[in-house]
Amino acid sequence: MPNLAKTLRDEIARIAKREANQLVSSQAKTTSELKRTVSALKKQVRELEKSQKPVEKAIAQMQPELIPAKSTDKTTGKWFTGKGIQSIRKRLGLTQAQLEKLLGLSEKMVSKWESTKGKVGLKTVNRDKLTALRSMTKKEAWDKLSLSTGKSTPSAKMSSQKTQPAAETFTGKEVQNLRKRLGLSQKVFGQKLGYSQKGISNWEFKKGALNLPSKTLAALTKMKKDIKG
Repeated sequence: MPNLAKTLRDEIARIAKREANQLVSSQAKTTSELKRTVSALKKQVRELEKSQKPVEKAIAQMQPELIPAKSTDKTTGKWFTGKGIQSIRKRLGLTQAQLEKLLGLSEKMVSKWESTKGKVGLKTVNRDKLTALRSMTKKEAWDKLSLSTGKSTPSAKMSSQKTQPAAETFTGKEVQNLRKRLGLSQKVFGQKLGYSQKGISNWEFKKGALNLPSKTLAALTKMKKDIKG
């Protein structure tokens, strides 16, 4: 009986080992087949990518207009940068204060936008207004500004200034002295000339003759003459 029990155990162990080996062998075979399949698919993908490049190149040469060019304009799209807003303002020939009036903004808002580096956080209504300015001409902007402020446009002012004598030049120190003789703050003085307080401060800080528009020089000359009179 002891020998029979031992024989049965040995036989069971042998059969179990054989079954286990068969199972492992089957799984290894399946894994190997999967690896070969994956390798073959990767090879097909590389071949397809390689064959696609000449086709893309040919299409680009035949129909370049179908491929959009990369835009370098910082004022395009649905967002604005500080430099982009400044570019729009200068294109329209407006001061920061004038742009604020045109868009119905609070004081120094444009200065804050233009000093921002990168993307400017804007309310939807202000973003829409700036977007409209992109397609607006200089004349249209000044006409709209004249309606909101009741002042004449540059073209109308030019005709009236043709008969006026040539305006003299001013240094930063002379502008500062003129403002003080009038008893005006930089803010009020800037409002009279259509400039921001910061703009007046920059003038007074500079040395030598200021490079100012003729209409601004004419306005300063008139203020100077009024004081003498």
